[in-house]
Amino acid sequence: MDVQELDFATREQPRKVVVGIDYGTTFTSVSYLVCPDEASTTRVFPHEIGTVSDWPSDNMCGASMQVPTELWYSSIPKMRDPRTGRLELSDSETEEDSDELDEEDDDIPRFSTKKPALDPFRIIRGSAPPPASCQNSEASSEDLWGYECPYQKYCAHSTRSKDRYVERPKLMLLTSEHTRADRERLGPILQHLIDKRNIRKYGKAGSRPGARDIQDVVLDFFVPVLLHTRRELIKRDRYTDDCHVLFALTVPINWQPRSSRILQLALEEAIRLTGFGTLKDRSVTNLFVVSEPKAAATYLLGLGHARDLQSGDTFVVLDCGGGTVDGSSYSIAKSASLRLGEEICDPSGHNCGASYLNENFRKLVQYRLKEETYLEGNGNTLDSFVDDVMVRFETYEKRNKDIMGRPSTQIKIPGLKARRPRTLPGNTPEKYQDNYLLLFVDDFKQIFLPVLKDVAKILDAQLEAETSSLGIQKVFLIGGFAGAVSMRSFLKDHLAKFISDRNLPYSIDLILPSAQECIKAVSAGAVMQALHPEEGTVRDFVSSYGFFVKEFYTPEAPGHMNAKPIYDEYDGHRYVGIIDYFVMKGDVISPKHRFKRFKYTHVFDVECRRLRCEEVLYVSYKTVANGYPLDHRHNRDAQEEDKITTDFTFLRDEHKIEPVPACVSWDGTVREEHYSITYELVPYLDGRDLKYEAWYPSVKYGQRLKQKQICIASALHPGTV
Repeated sequence: MDVQELDFATREQPRKVVVGIDYGTTFTSVSYLVCPDEASTTRVFPHEIGTVSDWPSDNMCGASMQVPTELWYSSIPKMRDPRTGRLELSDSETEEDSDELDEEDDDIPRFSTKKPALDPFRIIRGSAPPPASCQNSEASSEDLWGYECPYQKYCAHSTRSKDRYVERPKLMLLTSEHTRADRERLGPILQHLIDKRNIRKYGKAGSRPGARDIQDVVLDFFVPVLLHTRRELIKRDRYTDDCHVLFALTVPINWQPRSSRILQLALEEAIRLTGFGTLKDRSVTNLFVVSEPKAAATYLLGLGHARDLQSGDTFVVLDCGGGTVDGSSYSIAKSASLRLGEEICDPSGHNCGASYLNENFRKLVQYRLKEETYLEGNGNTLDSFVDDVMVRFETYEKRNKDIMGRPSTQIKIPGLKARRPRTLPGNTPEKYQDNYLLLFVDDFKQIFLPVLKDVAKILDAQLEAETSSLGIQKVFLIGGFAGAVSMRSFLKDHLAKFISDRNLPYSIDLILPSAQECIKAVSAGAVMQALHPEEGTVRDFVSSYGFFVKEFYTPEAPGHMNAKPIYDEYDGHRYVGIIDYFVMKGDVISPKHRFKRFKYTHVFDVECRRLRCEEVLYVSYKTVANGYPLDHRHNRDAQEEDKITTDFTFLRDEHKIEPVPACVSWDGTVREEHYSITYELVPYLDGRDLKYEAWYPSVKYGQRLKQKQICIASALHPGTV
């Protein structure tokens, strides 16, 4: 076989692509592996995993392996496709939309073309893309994303309104006290985008923007990310649409299942719009979700940074990102292959990432320039001068200045005057030169130390929680912030003091991977975890699932107390509609499991055109009580997850059923002629997919008429097989 024949044979083999997405607070990284489609136990090595680069408008000549998690919306409203996603909106879906969603649409295939789907934003807007020179115009119809955003904001001085500039959107999904200020900052921006119809309202109508309302922002970022990833795979690895795509998402350690679900829904919609990936019933199949520190630890162990660790030894992973810093501690399960063991203590985290250095720097420069109002004019404002110097700080001072030395720098401010009176405390003459603002050691401490001290507290929480005789022996420093010189030198000094103050009989090594390894550790580790999840992960659910059912009204039943029963005019009985959960939060369930059968009866007027039975699946993140009405406090957070609609019209048209004749009921009421259909709905687990089938008249005596499924990765603990 010659080389050409061998190459052709290789390309003809079924392949799959595992795509790991580290959706970060300030930057996002995407890694991938192309491998045979069959399940394989072959060990995956870090050098086999690629990381997407060549991001549009990258200021590093295409070398950057991450892209800013930023969007700058156009002033032109976005006309969303009403069929987008598998869920209707909370308060805005029309009756026509609802009917349309009932149609048969079991399989949403990926695009079979050999080129990417057209840009969905441009299709929806109904206009040709503007020239690049118009990107910074307020009238532009193009949404900016990634590197385009900081370039237009800081370098091109775009005239776009900053009311539509979204940065650090991920923090809307972290509902902790630490993120309150960021969520309060993002709230008005989201409300403005909702009012201007750039994004949709997913939460309750009239409520302040919350976590659910960030879904379209995540979607609008995922779409260009997936399109670019697909182009890179075609260019690098001859990707074709015949490849099966498996996605792995990484999430922070203090993530809530509600937030994972929002990420999952956004990803599903992005897959549908871009054609990159496969959906079944508008749901991604077999999605894998893993915690960011665990993914990073898997990657770093694979690199061989801890060859001297033995089975039972422990180490810390300190994931220092742009928005959050997370600390987790793990043990080594197998020394021969350095397999990751269990988490040995509760993780710790805080919002003290690198972006807060930017905020501190901005506040400092704004303070230094507060009295320099003579600089304003000719389109310049004091804020525009600050914007100009932010790029320099981001690319140089933040990464290269060492807070443990005596750092200083000068910042060019054209037109700045040195000799003039200043009254604000701290704005002393030596900090001003003509055209330059000078920063000294005390200024850098003001910028860096509050953030670095918070990082040290997170590390201490992990070091002090490990109570074994050997203690923590290594600390892996990863994430984009980990490459900063000040971070590394500060933590080295802090660890030395930690050991000295406690008279520890052992040393703690700070492992400093390369800058590239720090950036791609999480997304690449997600690929490795998706292919070979750790054994023994407990499959406990962090969400509950149940179908809406009608029960005979029983006043003494706990779920029926204070409920308003519904009178059925066909049988004369009273019923209460409840959610009957078949999966409860905290349940431990095997990957293959059949749940109880649900028996439904629907009645139809004889004049009804179509005999369609619809059952609604709900998900709840909090409930631990079953059998209560939808409006009960136990179901306050329950959300509609999916619907399964089965068309039984053929039974009437093929004369397989006859109308129930009119009669006088037991209570003396005349019952009209009607059709009655009874069937069974059977839910079961298949890995990380929940499937449910409609059987008529029953599983035992009938046939399967309909099957649907959803991915429930967001309902399981991250890392669950």
